[in-house]
Formats: sequence, structure tokens, C-alpha cells
Amino acid sequence: MTAAYTYRLARDDDQARLFRLYRSVMKSHIELILGWDEQWQEHDFSEHFEPNWITVVLSRNEPVGYAQVEPRSNVLYLRMFLLDPEHQNKGVGTGVLKRIISAASEEHLGVMLQVFKINKPARRFYEHRGFRVVGETSTSLVMELDASRASRS
Repeated sequence: MTAAYTYRLARDDDQARLFRLYRSVMKSHIELILGWDEQWQEHDFSEHFEPNWITVVLSRNEPVGYAQVEPRSNVLYLRMFLLDPEHQNKGVGTGVLKRIISAASEEHLGVMLQVFKINKPARRFYEHRGFRVVGETSTSLVMELDASRASRS
């Protein structure tokens, strides 16, 4: 039986639960790249937690992922997009990303994100959906999509 997924905007009371989800999905990558500092990570998560920019993915009313999209001058910046591994490869991520691309297209904006260089599955996920590498940092690739072109394909 396929799990049904629903979506909603984050609420203030989601912060601790979403941080735990963030830790469970991202800690292994961050440990390899920078080392994991729990206190710093909690502080940084809290500093950037903006419920109006976060769409929570729910399965059976429990958060299993989220996308945080920040409006910037000429792009929607996908600050964080993650799904619990148990819920990956089921079309959920593609559905969420399509909604983000559609919103960007309506506003005549591009979509930009960064993905860790070591996270090859995530890079492939974005490349298969039309994103291209436009730059890099010491740890990440900067990827961008022209949403107006993507929405026509």
C-alpha cells in the first residue's frame, strides 16, 4: 500500500521536530565535510527557521520531509530540501520540486540551490529535473534552473 502524503506550511511548534529530521538526514554528510557540532547546528537551524517559507511533507500526519524556499531578488532559493530516506524514491520529492518550480515560473523567477559535492544522489536528482551547476564553494555545488523554461517542457 502506498503512503498518502499531505503538505502544509510549518508552524512555530514544528521547529524541534524538523530539527530532529534535519539531523537524522543531514548529520552523516555534515560530519564528513565539516564535523557535526550539535550546539552550532541547533543555533543555525533556529536562526534560519522561518515557518512561512517551509512546506512540511507529512505521512500519516507525521513530518517526513520539508522544503525551505526563500524569496530572493531574482530567484527562489531552496535553502533546504530533505526527505527521510524511507520516503525517498516514491515521487514525493519530485512532486514537491515541481510545485516550487511552478511557483517560480509564475513569478518569472529561477530556482537556485546548493548541494554538497559528496551527495551525488541529490545532484543527480536535481540534474534530472533540469538544474545545472553554475558555481561551487569549497563544499557545495551551486545549481540553478530557469523555471520559465522548465515549466514549458
